[in-house]
Amino acid sequence: MRFRILFIVFNVVLVASFALIFFMPAFVLGWEYTRVFWSGNWPIGAAFVLVLAGLNGYFGYNWRVFNLLEQEDWAGLVSLLERGAYERKRLTRQRARILVNAYVVTGRMDRISDLEAHIRREKPRLLPGLSIELGVPHLLSNDGQRMVEYFGDLKDRPGAAEPAWLRWAYAFGLMLESRHEEARAQLSAVLEESRDPLVRALTAHMLEPFGDRDEAIGRKVSETRAALREKYTREKLDREMERQRPNLQVLFLSSRIEEARDWVFATSSV
Repeated sequence: MRFRILFIVFNVVLVASFALIFFMPAFVLGWEYTRVFWSGNWPIGAAFVLVLAGLNGYFGYNWRVFNLLEQEDWAGLVSLLERGAYERKRLTRQRARILVNAYVVTGRMDRISDLEAHIRREKPRLLPGLSIELGVPHLLSNDGQRMVEYFGDLKDRPGAAEPAWLRWAYAFGLMLESRHEEARAQLSAVLEESRDPLVRALTAHMLEPFGDRDEAIGRKVSETRAALREKYTREKLDREMERQRPNLQVLFLSSRIEEARDWVFATSSV
């Protein structure tokens, strides 16, 4: 019901706003000037109609998806999106992302791997943009080789979503495989490239043991930790984590992120 109300209000506001702009010259300057004005500016009206039609077409196409989301009918949502993906071959990045989240909510994590295989086979162009969502089973597997293969393949692809997280996950896989020097190089690159405080805290925490053998790494870790303490309080970093919690990597790595947060704000000297 809320979605329908929002849809109606959206259309009413847009149409009313355009009507106000359309009729304003008539109220202020009269109909003669209005005819002259719109005879030279009719493309504006045409563009508005096209935009309104496009937006309504988008809502119409996704109407059942939005209704099921509003009703929190996750089983129905999974069924609808799977039919679209596998039977009708209609799959967009947005719908794939919603489907992955529905799998997580319903505890059907194994189907994410099936969706990944389908996308690789049928719509490989979608893979980079969905690399984090589709990577959740790999991230949770604790299988270093599996993580290295998946995230290593995607971390440098054009259009890859959240490359810092991909590189971090790749480094994590390298650590599990005891390829520590390669992991150190990847984590160091993450610190150089990413401004995300959660990624930086997690990465610096993982890099800390390397500081005993590498002075440059130790200095970089200390500088990152000090910068985080200067810019954020514990509460502010917690709010950032809550803000990003809808991101699946943050959701499933929350305990590691909290451990890194506690390390950042530990009372020992920086």
